[in-house]
Amino acid sequence: MALGATLTGVPFYARRGYVEHGREQALLPNAETLTVVLMERNI
Repeated sequence: MALGATLTGVPFYARRGYVEHGREQALLPNAETLTVVLMERNI
């Protein structure tokens, strides 16, 4: 199972067994960027 989490969501998903495997920058409509933490876990 895979997901993209915000920085504040990482501890929540980590407690549920997800592991970080990368980061990406998402460009928002207002030209700002948002860090997306790529996480996955085995089901």
